[in-house]
Amino acid sequence: MPPVRSSRQAAPTGAWWSTAQARALLLPAQAAWTAVAPAAPGGQVRLCFRPMADWPAPDPAASFATTHLLHREGAVWTGPWRADAATWPLPGGVVARVDLCFALEEVPDPRALVAEAARALCPEGRLLVLGLNPLGAARWRWSGHGLRAMPASRVARWLVEAGLLPVDERRLGPRWRVPAGATADGPLHGGAGRIAWAILAIKREAALTPLRRAATDWSRAGGVPVA
Repeated sequence: MPPVRSSRQAAPTGAWWSTAQARALLLPAQAAWTAVAPAAPGGQVRLCFRPMADWPAPDPAASFATTHLLHREGAVWTGPWRADAATWPLPGGVVARVDLCFALEEVPDPRALVAEAARALCPEGRLLVLGLNPLGAARWRWSGHGLRAMPASRVARWLVEAGLLPVDERRLGPRWRVPAGATADGPLHGGAGRIAWAILAIKREAALTPLRRAATDWSRAGGVPVA
């Protein structure tokens, strides 16, 4: 006998992004991110993954030769091409920048998505990750919508595991009032209550391991004596 379905079903996954509430909270927070995007090799190609087709890309003033905008459509990314969450039809090392703009909250394996973004980046390429803050004071607003918020510290570890170097990390959104008794260097004052976070990481080219030079055998070396 099939199980009885509850009359109180959770909202469809991703439905929260289209609400006026989500945009009012997140778009100003996203717009607060500003960072210089220096020139990088690899043809200056930028990929931007967003929760919805009409969600604006971060850093609108960033200059790239080509920008591909993709968004979630069910279980796949769609835009100039379609692909599943963590397998893109791209060779490795060809992208100058990847933006994962609130893209980790719905994919089955967010760690694999971070690794795929790192694979696509060229040396000195940059990865910008924007995410919902699970410690944010507004976290109850997206509860029940099928979204899985992750702490920035966990994503930072994934970036390092994927061979990237985090170079900037910030909390975004309004600064909620610090409770009485909280210290100036406490977690709330440092941004734990804000609605979103951002991490910028860079792909450093692995340095070549220097070869150990063999010791010189002075007893067999020819030449004129010094003294």
